[in-house]
Amino acid sequence: MSAHADRTFFSVAAVLTLGLGAAWLLAPVFMYGQWGVSDPSPAAVYMAQRYATMFFGYTVLLWLARDATASPAGRAIAAGGVVVTAVMAAVSAWGAVSGVAGPMIWSATVIETVLAVFFARAWRRA
Repeated sequence: MSAHADRTFFSVAAVLTLGLGAAWLLAPVFMYGQWGVSDPSPAAVYMAQRYATMFFGYTVLLWLARDATASPAGRAIAAGGVVVTAVMAAVSAWGAVSGVAGPMIWSATVIETVLAVFFARAWRRA
């Protein structure tokens, strides 16, 4: 992966996290519905909105790191990205297999796995 590809990947990942943050903050009930969770409790909605704030933090980190991927800071951010997306993929897959989440969770599992692979490539490159 070249430095240009790393920049593009970090930019795309920043846009994805911005979208997810906005969706979970502004439309948590809709987002729950996408995963087959109907009628979430007020506490679950609140926790989803707290979850959204982390996506905004990731957005800023990824956007600002897009030109520094071949640096110690870029390497650290890519390593963190591997951990976040790989663990999210595992939790998403568990949600699908256990029946806690609906079949749409498989799309998240695939996207999170692909992101983990690209973060791993950026980490190795840095």
